Amino acid sequence: MAETAIRTGMDAIVTRNVRDYAKSTVPACTPAELLTMLESNEEKG
Repeated sequence: MAETAIRTGMDAIVTRNVRDYAKSTVPACTPAELLTMLESNEEKG
């Protein structure tokens, strides 16, 4: 999944097991973290 994220230019990998992507160059976040980021972006603009 990390390689696919790199090749397609994804900003992040959403997973319940962030530890599996500790060495990935694409940051990983939990679904809850993604929702928090999306809510934060909505408030900014």
